[in-house]
Amino acid sequence: MQAGVLHQDLHTLRQLWAEDFMVNAPRNVVVPARSAVLEVFRKGIPDYSAFEPRIENIRIREETAIVMGRETVKPVGTAPHAGKTVRRRYTHVWTREGDRWRLFARHAHIVSIN
Repeated sequence: MQAGVLHQDLHTLRQLWAEDFMVNAPRNVVVPARSAVLEVFRKGIPDYSAFEPRIENIRIREETAIVMGRETVKPVGTAPHAGKTVRRRYTHVWTREGDRWRLFARHAHIVSIN
C-alpha cells in the first residue's frame, strides 16, 4: 500500500481496498466509500514526497486482521501541511476476500506537525 499511496497509483489502491472501504481521515472527516477515497486521491489531497509506515502490532482472527502503528508523511504541492513533516497514528482493518486480503477500514490521526 505504501507505494500505491506515495505514487498515487489508483489502480493498485483500487485492488488493495475493499469496495466498501472507508477512512476516518486525519483531516477530521469520514470518507465513506472506496470511490470517494479514490476521488480524494484524484484531487491530489494526499500528495507526499515521503510516506513511511511503521507497523507496531498485528492481530488476526479468522477473516479479519487489525494492524496498528505510526506513519510519517511529507506532504507536497497543495496537500494540507505541505512542506512539513507530519507524524500520525493509524489503525487498519483488513478482511480476507477469497484468497486475498483487502483493506476494509482505516483510521489515522495527526500526532505532530513539524
